[in-house]
Order: sequence, then structure tokens, then C-alpha cells
Amino acid sequence: MRSTLFGALAIAVGLPALAQGPVHHRVLATDPTGGAPIVQGGDFEGDLGPGWTGWASGYELDDGIARSGQRSARVSRETDGPEAGVQGSVTFEEGETPAMIIVSAWSRAEGVSGSPDSGYSLYLDITYADGTNEWGVNRPFSVGTHGWERRQVVLRPAKPVRTLHFYGLFRGHTGTAWFDDFDVRAVAVGDGALFDGLPVMPGERLQGFSVRDVEGGSDIRRFAQGPDGVLRDEELALELRVTEREQGGATILDAQVLDLRGQGDRAVTLYYALPLDNAGVTFWDTPRRGRPATSGEYSNTRPVVAGNVGRVSVYPFACVSGAEGRAIGAPLTSPRLFRFGYNADTQELFAAVDLSLCADYERLPGGADFTLVLFDFDGAEGMRGALERYYELFPEHFEHRAIDQGIWMPFSHISQVQGWEDFGFLFKEGDGEPSWDSENGIETYPYIEPSSNWMAMPPDVTRSHEAAVDYLYANREQTRNSATLTSGIEGADGQPWLRIEDAPWCDGALFLLNPAPSVSRAAGPTQFDILREAVETAVFGADTEIEGQYVDSLEMGFWEANYRRDHIQRSAIPPTFDAELRPMLLLQWSVFEFTGWLEQRIHEAGKKTFANAALWTAPWHAAHFDIMGTEVNWGSDDDFRPDSDDLFLYRRALCYRRPYVMLMNTHYGEFTEESVRRYFDRCLFYGCWPSFFSHNAAEDPYWQNPALYNRDRAMFMEYIPKVRAIAEAGWEPVSHATSSNERVLIERWRGEPPGTEPTPHPPIALTIHNDSPEPQLARIEVDLEALGLGEDDTWTGVALGANDTTGAFHVELQPYETLLIVARATEAWQF
Repeated sequence: MRSTLFGALAIAVGLPALAQGPVHHRVLATDPTGGAPIVQGGDFEGDLGPGWTGWASGYELDDGIARSGQRSARVSRETDGPEAGVQGSVTFEEGETPAMIIVSAWSRAEGVSGSPDSGYSLYLDITYADGTNEWGVNRPFSVGTHGWERRQVVLRPAKPVRTLHFYGLFRGHTGTAWFDDFDVRAVAVGDGALFDGLPVMPGERLQGFSVRDVEGGSDIRRFAQGPDGVLRDEELALELRVTEREQGGATILDAQVLDLRGQGDRAVTLYYALPLDNAGVTFWDTPRRGRPATSGEYSNTRPVVAGNVGRVSVYPFACVSGAEGRAIGAPLTSPRLFRFGYNADTQELFAAVDLSLCADYERLPGGADFTLVLFDFDGAEGMRGALERYYELFPEHFEHRAIDQGIWMPFSHISQVQGWEDFGFLFKEGDGEPSWDSENGIETYPYIEPSSNWMAMPPDVTRSHEAAVDYLYANREQTRNSATLTSGIEGADGQPWLRIEDAPWCDGALFLLNPAPSVSRAAGPTQFDILREAVETAVFGADTEIEGQYVDSLEMGFWEANYRRDHIQRSAIPPTFDAELRPMLLLQWSVFEFTGWLEQRIHEAGKKTFANAALWTAPWHAAHFDIMGTEVNWGSDDDFRPDSDDLFLYRRALCYRRPYVMLMNTHYGEFTEESVRRYFDRCLFYGCWPSFFSHNAAEDPYWQNPALYNRDRAMFMEYIPKVRAIAEAGWEPVSHATSSNERVLIERWRGEPPGTEPTPHPPIALTIHNDSPEPQLARIEVDLEALGLGEDDTWTGVALGANDTTGAFHVELQPYETLLIVARATEAWQF
């Protein structure tokens, strides 16, 4: 490792030592009133025009209250009342999608309950021209009682939009709210380009770091090397220190940015750009989907109520391929508000990170840090080749400790399941019978939930935010309530985040808590103290050998903002900022701090970590867990709605060869053998382990109903050996096989299951899946040479055509059916 000046860094990556001039991209005016209005009627004064309607129970026009004019839309809701709101829409014809769409609305409130969330917000649903959707882009309004507030969403569509629905939404809260002055504007870039959501006039293409002062509205500016060799921008009063290191042929950049003013808070976006010509370039959204990058900007992001553009990358890197493959990203141990993408107009592969520089941030006063990785890969393999390189670069983040695999049992006693040996149980959530589990080869994982205080309240306590807080203080002698006072996250108004709940396991209020070890104990016990004691007692203090620790509800509240200043000051991960440029932490970063401690404590003892609700929306925590899984509800026979291929591939890519386990929570009377088979088929395709829990995650559990599990016993006995064979053999990102039908998907698995004698030519398996509700035909072509297969190697399970030696064959699959075929099958692969 070495600290480098810009010149040394430039030489290391083959670019000019210093750029000429401070401006990288000149930012054009972004005045939201400068665009062309494309929706009428948002002031509710006259004819609302087309596209306007009520949401759910709708709204009433109020002639006595308005922000402008004479009228507004009023919504009211009592406990258990129907949802309400205002809905508008606009449709774009082909070729009409603007570079930016700015949607805004105003609202005032009286006695609105709860904490700010999407239930009372400016809320957007987007349908793209290719048929995909993005639901729930939102900006919450304040709760309680307040005057008129404006909220704004700026969309920079990554692809053509067909329909935009926008709402003044009111659900999950009680009270009264008014909406007024909805405005939707289209903003054109003109002769410029849109870079990271900003209209810019592109500058010279140069590799390296640049920065934008968000509050000051500066251009995107390059740092200059000062006389002392340090990178600075004197005008913006910012300094950048970079340490470069080589790792496995990749470049790792550890960066620190510092505010030279030394006071207050600042919001900045740091960039790193790699010039890359757009000729013949494909940008990869997922391991299966790529797009020709001809013009505009390409990224795979999700909305977030934070940062400069309100977007954050889904994967920990972005990659493009052409003659070669190039990628930019971050290690899983560096969670930040990153955006990784490729801009075909400025011809740059880039990383952006939104940071708040706070003078009172204890670990790095006035500063923030982050890590980037730049690497090449085999462009012919697309994102799958990039994943292979990422695994090679960071093997410690994907270490496979759960060699033996099996299905997940939530809470119920396996000993009470008739003929339990038929089902493939291995991972037990909860420590109800650890001795029996241990004696019968079952792994026990005691339960914790890191980010919550489910506070039950007596029936006579009013179900309101104020009453819940009062009840919390009145009962602060209870350890969990006391820890809520030190660890509870807060909104921008300084109020505790809470939601009134009436769940099977709690009638009262849910508080979200910061479980990080960094939370101060000066005012009392913390949530981390409670969690640490639980781990030490249940895992290390038990009389019976315990296999590891189970973490429930991992992604609960992941994207909620925490404005609590003492939490920000002590956080191990530097803060970002919100739309008003206020410093904030995402709760997931505090959870990451805790799971980092947990991973170290558990792994140093040779035990394993297990997480539920993992790998829905954020990748970073995958570095800390050996077994990951989730609970789902895919509907019924008549309404079967499986998780998408994009989501399943995301889980598999971040797990790599580690197990991903699932629980189906649905009404099992409507989830008959047909749906169970489809569920098992889909899990088999991705090498995931299917199991069941309860329709409401609490009552009438599947595994305590012999009629249900005996109905499905034969299905388990048919599928679990197949899942075991491929999951324990190991997923290979590059399949070396293609399908003529885009609805027929292929994945590859290689090797012998654990405990079998290794062979010089191990088996190779393909899972082939119909990702649709209709029967499908496809021609499958396999690259025999790439797989090391010869003419004498044949596939089990398919009838090869006359051209066997090319590895081509045809398949016919029923809806959601999976076919498992194996070349060089050994005894372990005989089903």
C-alpha cells in the first residue's frame, strides 16, 4: 500500500498527470420552473383536465383552504379507514420522453399520525416503454400539524417512459391532509448532456476524480495538485487524499475528502471517471440483461430519499463490455450512497458518491471516506464475467462456510414433524429444542432482530405518535425501552421514528433502532448492548453446541433516514445528505456496523451467520452472512406471482455459492400442489431451498399441520435431492449455453457435492427454466469446448438431436417448469 499524489496515480493507471483547467463538466441551469409544464389542473381551481382522479376512497375539494387560488384537495382518515388521495397521470408517445421530468406538489397537515414515510407523500409509479415498472418513488411530507410544504421528485429516465402516475397519497396514517399545486415539467438538455442526473456541457474526457459542491451548485470540477503534492480545489475549499493499491490485477482506490473550511456541514458529490468510447459498448443491468449504450446514461439504480439525485446503485459495481470488459464499483465492505454507471454522451464509465462533510464527525472531522475498485474482465462473458472477477478479487466476502445445505425450519419443533427425515431440514431458526437438533444433525440458530422495539401498549393507550412516545418514557425502566431512548432513530424534526402497529405479535408501536456498536452509552444501555448480550448468552453460553446466530428482518427500515446528530457524529460510516442537504444516515449502514461486529465474533469461533429478509434491495451485508434467505408470498393457483428473474439473479450473484433459503407465507388452502410445484421448480432453477412458514408469519404454521406437509411430502422427496446436488456443487456465473427463447433461461452448476471423491472431470449441470405462465419451446446450444465436454459426454434428461456433437437440443417446458440436465453424471446425480 502507498499514498499517492495525483501524478503517481495518473502514471499508475496510464493517464495524463494533470488535467488542464478546473471544470470537468459545466453544470447547466437546473431551475425547476424552467421546464415546460405538461400537466394541467394541479391547482384544483377549474377543470382538472384528463388524467386526474381520486386514489382509493379519493378526496374532497375544500373551498376554504388553498395554497394558491381558492381550492385544494382534502383527505381524512381514521384508524382502519380506507386509503385516500389524489392521482394524476401523463402518457408519453414514442420518442417523447424528456431528459428530465420534475414532479412537485404541496401539502399541509392537521394531526397526521406516525412518522414520515411513503404513506403520506408525493408518490410516483412509472411504467416504461419496454413493459417494466418502477413503483413507489416517493418524497414523504412531515407528519403532525404543519403549514404548506413542497416536495419534489426529479426523474432522469434511464429508458423511455410510457406512463407516469403521480399521487398525493394518504394511507397508513390518521388525520387530515390537504394537497395543492401539483406540477409536472419536462426539461430538455439541449446541446448538452445529462450526467448523473445533471444537465451539463461536457468537458474534456480525462480519467480521475472530480467533485461537485451540491449546496453551492458548482460545476463538476477536477482537483488540482498543490505545491505540497496534495489534491485540492481551492475555490471549493476541498482536499482529496487517495491511496492506491493493486490487488489481483485490479486497482483499489481508498479516498478521503476533507472540508478545509472546518465548520458546519457540507453536501458534496465525488466522482471518478474512466474515459471509454461508446462504439460497440453494451451496458449490463443484470447478469442476463444488457443494453447497447449508444446515447444517454445507463445505470441500474433504485430510488432513495437521499443524495443529490435520489438514486443508488443496486449492484456493487457497473460494467460495460465491447472488445474488452471494464467495471467500476466498490468492495462489499464500503457501503455508501454510490451510483455506478456509463454515460454514452460524455463517454465515461463513472462512480458517484454523495457525502455529507460534518465538522463534528468524530472519526474524520469535516471529512468522509470511501473505497473504489476498477477492474477488467472478459467482455465476451458480459456481467457474468465481471462477477467472476469480482469473486476473485474479494474471496473473503464470498467465503463458503455452509458446505452442507438444507431447508429452513422457522421455530416449530422438527421432532414433532411426522417422518421429518423426508423433508431435508438443516437450518433451524430459534433454539426451542437444541439438544434434539444437535443429536439429529440439525443446526440451531438462536433468534435476534437488530433494528426494532415492538412495544406492546395496553388497550386504553391512544394509538398515536405522541401517546406512544409518552408510554415509552413512562416505561423506560424496561431495558428495551431504555435502549430505545439511546438508540432510536429520529426524523428531520427530531422526533423518534415510530409506527403504530397491530400485528399478531404486537399491538402497540414499532420503533426503529440503531444497532451499531458506535452508539454512545453515556445516557444508558444501547440496542447493541442488548444484542451483544443475547448473542453471548444464546450462542456461547448454551449447554448444547449452537451452530451460529440467526438475524431476522435484516432489511427492516433499511432505507429510512436517521437525522439523530449523536448517531451521525459517532457512526463508522460517514453520513450522506437528503434533498434539503441535511446530514443523515441510512439505517442500513448502522445495521451494517452491527452485522460486521457479529460476523467477526461468530466467525472467529468457527460458527456461522444466518439472515432473513436478505438481498432484496442492498448488496453490502452479503459480506457478513453464510446463509441468507427470505419470506415471500407468491399468491395462489389463480394468481401466481413469483419473484422476478432480476431479483433471483441478484440473490444468487451476491450469495455466489452460499445457500439461499426461502419460506412461502401464504394461504395454503389456495396454494395447492400446482403452485407448490411451481414454487419448487423456480427454487430449483436458482439453486434455492424451498420451505414454508405461516400465512401471516405467526399463526397456523405449515409445519404444525400434517395435512399440508403430508400432501407435499412426495414433492419434497422429488425436488430436495436435486436442489441439494446443484446447490452443494456450486453455481457458475458463466453458463456457456444459450437459449433461442428469451423466456427460457439457463444456469450452470459444476462439481461433486461435499463428501464425494473428487474426479478429474466433474459433472456439469444445467438448470433450464420457463420464466412465464405459458408453455415454451426453445433450442439450447451448449459450447462443449468451453465446458471441456467431448463427443462421448452426453446429457441426462434430454433427447439430443442429430447434431449431438454441437451440444444443441430442444426443450419443451410447461409454465414455470425447470429441467435439470447433467453431463458426466455420477452416482450423486442420480435422482
